[in-house]
Amino acid sequence: MRLKRVAITLITLLAIAVNAKAQYMPQSSAFKIGFGKSQMTTSLTGGYTYFASEKVFISGHGNFEWGTLHQFDYTSLSANLLANYSLVNISGVVFLNIGAGPTIAYDTLAPLKTKGFDYGATGRIEVETFITDAVSFIISGNQAMMSKKDFGNYRSSIGVGFRFFM
Repeated sequence: MRLKRVAITLITLLAIAVNAKAQYMPQSSAFKIGFGKSQMTTSLTGGYTYFASEKVFISGHGNFEWGTLHQFDYTSLSANLLANYSLVNISGVVFLNIGAGPTIAYDTLAPLKTKGFDYGATGRIEVETFITDAVSFIISGNQAMMSKKDFGNYRSSIGVGFRFFM
């Protein structure tokens, strides 16, 4: 039932997007809000994007992640800076984007009182469709490779979000 609702919502958004053709405008910017899910955690994301050209853009994101990691309470505050490239533009309606860059996180694992900074690299692939000429809907997949093993070297997640163009 839940999958059916998600599918109907996505089809509705895509049907609306067919009428909203847009493109990335050079020297423009946007704000993004999102929600993500991994195998053991949930995250909220907020960020800023600057479009250098119709295909190249830079984005910075802040993330708050929480959940249960191996029977312990886990929280993480992280930030990443991504260089992105728009691979595919289908009629100004659907975009396929990839991005990569550095990431830094402050992780806490309770009740062990294990905490500390971690750093690494992250990669992202996203499908974006415009709902209006100023709002887009995004589905993304993320993979971070972190340096410390305390919380796991590889962190994968999927997410959804909205980008609001200014």
